[in-house]
Amino acid sequence: MEDHPETDLSCRGVCDDLEMLVLGELPSDRQLIIEDHLAICDNCRRIEQDYRMILHDIKHSEPAATSNAVLAASIRTASLTEIDTQRSLAMRRKFFLAVGSAAAVLLFAVLGFNTHRSGPNESPASDGDVAQGSHVAVEKWRYHDRSARSDVPGEIPVVRGNIFYSVQQGAAGSQVHAIDIQSGKLLWMSDLQNIGFLAADDKRAFGLSREDSRSLTLVAMNAGSGDIEWRYTQESSNRLEAPYRPKPLANGTLSWIVNSELHILDSSTGKPIWVRPISAVGALSAVQVNGSDLYVATTRRLHCLDARNGDKRWTRALDRDASDYNRPLIASYGPKMYIVRQRLRRPAQVLCISLETRKVLWKKVVPSVPQSILATDQGVLLRSSRILALGGQDGLRIWDYPSTGCGPMTLRDGQVHFVSAVQHGQVIALDESTGREEWRIGGLRSCSSFTLIGNTGYIQTNDGSVRAISLAFR
Repeated sequence: MEDHPETDLSCRGVCDDLEMLVLGELPSDRQLIIEDHLAICDNCRRIEQDYRMILHDIKHSEPAATSNAVLAASIRTASLTEIDTQRSLAMRRKFFLAVGSAAAVLLFAVLGFNTHRSGPNESPASDGDVAQGSHVAVEKWRYHDRSARSDVPGEIPVVRGNIFYSVQQGAAGSQVHAIDIQSGKLLWMSDLQNIGFLAADDKRAFGLSREDSRSLTLVAMNAGSGDIEWRYTQESSNRLEAPYRPKPLANGTLSWIVNSELHILDSSTGKPIWVRPISAVGALSAVQVNGSDLYVATTRRLHCLDARNGDKRWTRALDRDASDYNRPLIASYGPKMYIVRQRLRRPAQVLCISLETRKVLWKKVVPSVPQSILATDQGVLLRSSRILALGGQDGLRIWDYPSTGCGPMTLRDGQVHFVSAVQHGQVIALDESTGREEWRIGGLRSCSSFTLIGNTGYIQTNDGSVRAISLAFR
């Protein structure tokens, strides 16, 4: 685990207090310190979310329910990937006493106290050969830079046109690799060190670079050559905040959030078209565009701007019970906007708002904090410890499916694709309407997304390899 000298707090020290945090047993001054750290550390925040999921399962389970194989596998996977062995016995003892439930003992007994996770000097487990279920899956090619140690943790690659853009961590630092999706050959490698947060349009790839400790630079690279076309540097007033990913928009523009300001740039020159401060309170969501309207949210407000000039069209106040440290997730489809908010000492909440009337159509509590959201014509899909499909009209559950692991969902031709952590990693496809499993591919361990183009899927696995998998259905 990393240390964060900016907060004078180590991840190990934070993790020692996470069990008590989710139980509401920390002193208020210590809770504020821990929450400040969680606002900037994705790894610790994921552990906190896993603990909240475990606590929810304990509180809502009868002792006999601990024999449920799906629940056991879910909890075991979360622990295997995140909890450190050296402190687990003592901290669990404290957890049992605080919960005061026989169900807690039974649930953790299922884990067998086997919570080893790979350290930074350990080689990742081999992904093995690609396995297939009701179809034939053949690996077309695999790209792996021998000088790279692994992919940048948490970085999501981008496929655009005929290029797969990947950030690889090597001896020279983190660099963007552009790979031809037909052949798997390296087209170019960026000269500039890149901290990730990739995006791309048809002509350029975009990423972030930190050239000094006080600023962030948005860099545009030519899609054909990798040459740097422009830089856009902003002083980062809140250096504890994780950077935002740029997002290509229509009409040759690009959005980027820094310092609670929304920057709309000309993607060909990097010149700002307009810049608007959004909020001094609360982290901002990603940007959503719906027609000529641009939306961005905090946990307290939904903001609607004119995408052409940044003029404020309207704002919609939300309940004030949410954590300002955590970015809300938002997604829209047609006239509906879905917002996921983390709340203080309460389960996360998803809201559905009509963009026509600005009224909240429904609210639902979700037991664990989603890491990924997709809006569809039927409603909204949320991924946490399970993928949950909620209807757009009433928020009622349509279906759910266990989804241990990490990484975003993708949607293609009526199928939801995601990478599961079960059985050493599997890509699973579900029917969007019913949640029925359509197919799965084994031997792919990843916290990345799975991108299907035609009958070929592209993924970056945890060892840094980029792989193209050809699917042929029987």
